[in-house]
Amino acid sequence: GIAYTMGRNWEINNGFEGGAALGLTFAAIGFLIAYFAGVAIVNWGIKRRETVIIKGPESITKDIRTGIIKDKEPEIAGRLTLAPEAIEPLAFQVGLIGLVYMATYWLIYGIAALMMRGGLGEFTATLWSFHFIIALLVAVGVRKILDVTKTSSVIDLGLMNRVSGVCVDYLVVGSIVAISMPIIIKYWSIILIASAAAGLVTFFLLRYTSKRAFDDYHFERFVGVFGEMTGTINSGLVLIRIVDPDYSSPAAEDLAYGGGIALFIGFPLLILLNAPMTFLASYGLKGYWITLGLMFVYLVVLWIVWRAIGFIKFRLPKKHDSVMMKQ
Repeated sequence: GIAYTMGRNWEINNGFEGGAALGLTFAAIGFLIAYFAGVAIVNWGIKRRETVIIKGPESITKDIRTGIIKDKEPEIAGRLTLAPEAIEPLAFQVGLIGLVYMATYWLIYGIAALMMRGGLGEFTATLWSFHFIIALLVAVGVRKILDVTKTSSVIDLGLMNRVSGVCVDYLVVGSIVAISMPIIIKYWSIILIASAAAGLVTFFLLRYTSKRAFDDYHFERFVGVFGEMTGTINSGLVLIRIVDPDYSSPAAEDLAYGGGIALFIGFPLLILLNAPMTFLASYGLKGYWITLGLMFVYLVVLWIVWRAIGFIKFRLPKKHDSVMMKQ
């Protein structure tokens, strides 16, 4: 999404050779980090007994380890909330998702049209790349409408989870297939260094902040945000589900709502990402350093605000928080 759109935009408008392919390559590597490194991190956290719901390695059954259910009754994939004679329940769930995406498309189309009229046309491509976060907000709105009209019973969480699982699997496969071998061969050293550096910085920064920003379920929240930052929101939800199979903690819900809020907090960064190619184009290579400096300043401002409102405490919480004491 974002990586491809911005790379494509730079390739067309600024002569960045292979920008789209390079963006897809970085995105695919991000998915690999999210799932392979993410699962390794989850396994590491379980062994260290940092998880609240999964007490330790002994809590992981053979079925979960192998992925094949043999020793217990298979779980029900979903329930029929509508009469199959009238409409196939699974088709209705998929159609509801399609309705959300259609509403998202027209919403972004309208916003993009307004941006074009306001002289912000160069940012419309970036806006489209954030369609998944806007779709999340639209989905929340649709759910609220169903709740208010007392018709939310037509949604089956089991069937929705199955549809989500299928989409995530195809998303990962599609991302890996999209990797451009000529681009990797040409820029392999830069890609390797940038990907490794980004992955390590993401790990240590989130590891530091998750213990200081939240009062409970530190590890569950940490792996969720790690998956989102390196992949997508779905990647984070997948990692959370390993340590919280029933989504009984607030980690998954908070991650979903946080993704929507992040759109507004990250908007200044969307402007800065294009700065070297637009506002600072006359500065040449110095424009990139100026952009990096401005991003750092914005990070410091956010850090100060978070500290002022108590979001970041700069100190570790007590070893046994209230949740762990209850369990």
